[in-house]
Amino acid sequence: MQTANELAVSESYFRKIFNDAMGQTVHQFTLNTRLNRARELLIHSSFSISQLAEVLGFSSQSHLTTQFSKLYRVSPAQFRKKIKY
Repeated sequence: MQTANELAVSESYFRKIFNDAMGQTVHQFTLNTRLNRARELLIHSSFSISQLAEVLGFSSQSHLTTQFSKLYRVSPAQFRKKIKY
């Protein structure tokens, strides 16, 4: 992991101190950050869901939809539809 290398600590130690400080794993933090960005882009852009998935580094539109739905309990398409009304 590049951040651990930059801080001159082992990956396992970095993961532990990150988890202790943030209350979540590096993976969870990164995923939530990307999903929050997806939410903002759904509000403020006209990107399609598949374009959002690509821009935000998800492996597919399906993966973005699954993860977004888990966090927000609504699909990206349903979310976008709700905010337009």
